[in-house]
Amino acid sequence: MPKEYQINGVTYYFSKDKFQEIVKKLIKDKRSAGVKYNSSDCYGDLADALNSSEETIRKWYSKGGPSPVDIALVEAISEYAGLTSVTELLEKKESHTMNVENTNNTDRELVKTIYNQMLCFAEKLAYGYFNKTVQLGDGTSHVCWDRDTIFNALIQLHMQIDRASMDIKSQTANKLHDIILTYTENVMCHDVSAKWDALCNCDYLMARRVLVDTYNYGTSDEDDEEYGLKEYIKRIYPSIYDDEEDYLEIPFTYQFIYMREFAIALNNVFRNDFPEYFLFE
Repeated sequence: MPKEYQINGVTYYFSKDKFQEIVKKLIKDKRSAGVKYNSSDCYGDLADALNSSEETIRKWYSKGGPSPVDIALVEAISEYAGLTSVTELLEKKESHTMNVENTNNTDRELVKTIYNQMLCFAEKLAYGYFNKTVQLGDGTSHVCWDRDTIFNALIQLHMQIDRASMDIKSQTANKLHDIILTYTENVMCHDVSAKWDALCNCDYLMARRVLVDTYNYGTSDEDDEEYGLKEYIKRIYPSIYDDEEDYLEIPFTYQFIYMREFAIALNNVFRNDFPEYFLFE
């Protein structure tokens, strides 16, 4: 569960959305005053004011990252930003009663189902299930993604949510639709969407680039250096290197790397939108 704070007997949790809006306003105010100012500058100023680190502030801003460890830090942010109340950075925790138990169980099951089906979709995408072969004018052929088939598969997820709409809260349905739309933009467009980018890290961007380039242009062993695959594998699985740090020929495919990073990003998305259904921070 997300970090909880008690204020006057009421339970709150840190709102990433509200914090992001406050950071954006701080940046906007500085720029309006004629100061060249960006997000890194803002993180640094907040870190100095709170006696913290820039990386910690950045993690608070990231929807997949942790929250301030205690209410005193949230109050310090509120004071720095000139807010009238610390609750402007918080969301009140909903209390669930027996009257909504069945609805909550149905919502939880649908969230789990869509989560798993999105993982299955990404696996099919990575391993060529949605590929098609295009014959070129010079007699050669080219393998690429069949975007119509991809789009139709994603539409099926939307339809599944709609079929369950009579039994779930409208907020749950809207959040699930939004997650799928965000990922659709990620898949169907050349660049990762800004919304998805806020919930993943540079490793996902690298993994997606390798996947797209492999299907569209082909890759070779020489491309490992360009994409940084060896450094990536060394970082996440250091034990596969010997003492001389020679790269061991273990079959870490680009599909595996994409699926690993996609799963991390998707986990961040669902933890952000449905914190009540996760047991751990």
